[in-house]
Amino acid sequence: MDEIDLGVVLLDNSLQVKFVNLAFLRLYHLPQKSIVASCNFEGLMRLVVGRRRALLPSLLNSYIKKRVTEVRAGIEEARDVRMDNGQVIR
Repeated sequence: MDEIDLGVVLLDNSLQVKFVNLAFLRLYHLPQKSIVASCNFEGLMRLVVGRRRALLPSLLNSYIKKRVTEVRAGIEEARDVRMDNGQVIR
């Protein structure tokens, strides 16, 4: 999985990160797997969204809560994400 260019994160039933590939780390400018691997989904979102967006804490918390609820419910709609370099990925 580390050889592909798509960012991959695998979560278990309790939304604990079980695997993250190198492409995901590169996309979100995360330093190393060990930091991400110790996160649950909420913690991962705080790392990723906190680095990319300048949101007020209340808006950040609301957004993360919504995403956690969607993932727990199995709702994952395709979304476009604008990266720091201007590239948009789905």
